[in-house]
Amino acid sequence: MVAVLLVAGCDDMEYSHSQDLVIVKLNHDGSTAWNQTIESGKNYNIYDVLQTSDGGYALGGLISTPLCNPQCNGYENSTPTIIRLSNNGEVVSELDFPSELKDKSGHMYPILGLVQTPDNGFYAISETGTILSISPSGTSRGSRFIDTSSLNKTEITSITRTHDGGSIISGYTVPCFLKYNGVEECEIFPKDFRKFVEKLDQYGNTTWFRSDTDSGFSGIDQIIALNDDQGYASVMKNSSNNSLVMLDKNGTIVNSSEISLENYSYKLQPVTRGFSAFISQNINNTHPIYYYDDFGIRTNTVMLNNSYDSGPTIATSDSGYLSVNQVGLFFDVPKPTTVIHVLKTNDNGNLLWDRQVSSFVTDPYNVHIRNQIETSDGGYLIVLGIEKKGSLYK
Repeated sequence: MVAVLLVAGCDDMEYSHSQDLVIVKLNHDGSTAWNQTIESGKNYNIYDVLQTSDGGYALGGLISTPLCNPQCNGYENSTPTIIRLSNNGEVVSELDFPSELKDKSGHMYPILGLVQTPDNGFYAISETGTILSISPSGTSRGSRFIDTSSLNKTEITSITRTHDGGSIISGYTVPCFLKYNGVEECEIFPKDFRKFVEKLDQYGNTTWFRSDTDSGFSGIDQIIALNDDQGYASVMKNSSNNSLVMLDKNGTIVNSSEISLENYSYKLQPVTRGFSAFISQNINNTHPIYYYDDFGIRTNTVMLNNSYDSGPTIATSDSGYLSVNQVGLFFDVPKPTTVIHVLKTNDNGNLLWDRQVSSFVTDPYNVHIRNQIETSDGGYLIVLGIEKKGSLYK
């Protein structure tokens, strides 16, 4: 009865609404193995997914309950959550952490990254730098902050699981101080932000930590580990450009080169030798992919063919790419419809297959591509968030 009242009270409103999860498992050829929908009337925001050692999956994020006041505005009971799925997508458990992942001021923030520990527990990383250790039974084993000052503000910009079972994270800390009247004030200029890179082991303990304020870079967009323990590649930025920055295996910067004067987004991926950078820039339905060796020297450029405005893209173990795209249909159907296409290309950017995997009677801005991973059987897992609001869901 409560769920019915929630939906009925929020019909046709523009603010608070629930968001379902749709999980799609694909085989290697793009055919659908199974799909599952998680629907509870809550708002699911998922930021990371991994395949667990038992062949199932773990999803990390934030769950909240839509408020159905007269304005349908706002959410309550926001809780950082890990959802455990079986190997066919059924919900096994939901682990909630309502107090452990608050920041130093008491605000709740979502889980941005998950790593499974050797004993089948996890450690979870929030967007404000809290690292929470979780036992195999799903209980907290303790947590810590990246920056221990109660005033400073920390933001995590990149979390990548590494080949050794740990992870590497990057972000920045904004220095803050109390004014004479007790009001907190923080720096507003990126040049004053303290960027950092931290390597975590299999249990979330620090292997090394680097905070470099004199390098000329104000932030780190992302960082990846190269194959064969060759160090790390990252994209860092300053006020005028993005640069490709190489670090050794201890996190020390060894060289850098300007990658673009434009603020395009980049997706770095390790390949057999070196790494690639997928560029979000769309040029006549193609996207450039730059290939680099382990020293950050560009060795090749290919153009990824895509019939759509490309969505999130990952590199695959066969040196190809997988792209998840949403296409809005407004004129050929009675109601606005969003179709999800998954495209697989080879290492030369040529299309191998294009599969329509889902369709939703709603506008594209209500459909969110949350994450996609390659699975141990050579297939793929796609996680979608579907907002449910308005008369389309009566």
